[in-house]
Amino acid sequence: MARTRVDLKRCNVYIADGYSADDVAAVNNAAGYAAGDTTMLVDGTPAGALPVGLLFTVVGSGRIHQITAVSGGPPTTSITFNPGLSDDVLDDAVITFRGRAVRVTVGDGELSYDEKRPLEYELDRGELDDVTEADQEPMDVSMNFRWDEIASIPGASTPTIEEALKQEGPAATWESSDPENCRIYAVDIIVEHVPRCADGYTEIVTLPDFRYEDLPHNYNDGSIACTGRCNVTQAVKERLALSN
Repeated sequence: MARTRVDLKRCNVYIADGYSADDVAAVNNAAGYAAGDTTMLVDGTPAGALPVGLLFTVVGSGRIHQITAVSGGPPTTSITFNPGLSDDVLDDAVITFRGRAVRVTVGDGELSYDEKRPLEYELDRGELDDVTEADQEPMDVSMNFRWDEIASIPGASTPTIEEALKQEGPAATWESSDPENCRIYAVDIIVEHVPRCADGYTEIVTLPDFRYEDLPHNYNDGSIACTGRCNVTQAVKERLALSN
């Protein structure tokens, strides 16, 4: 199988909260849905109406989708989303929600993360002997994104990237991705890499529980740099089959 290097231009980067991290629903249509469809009937959704901006995956489709409109209920019985389904999905296919999100416009920027595994090397009479793991260290994350705006317009429902990172503006009601409520607010960074080839696998890398620590702004080149750490030692990696 031919392999190509990851091109950030072919990646979708999202800042997501912890909304309904454990909630799932299902497709509610005996005939299922075809590749390219952008609306689905659903059941088993949470009691309240699903929020616009919620990310989800559905068994059978090899992409992350984002809800753009909902109807019915509550609970919600129909969702509209983009992009369209990459493949046909069956009735009762499981839908997994991945949090409310805002898409990051990386432009010519970069995104990197550093997994660390400190080790301690023990000696036996001056010679190398046992190797044990030292204290855990959080992942370092760095990204640069395009500076479109810092604050959203009054009445907007979609937060800016900075508001999502700070739990401000339309993101004031966002939930931390960290299940421990007493800890400082955190978000997940989700990177979806869509391959160029028609038959392949979408790769999803999640950097959980990220908290920014440095946020320098540059008016001159219209960019914002962001560095911080995730309260985990490793990223979460997934592959979703993609045939269309």
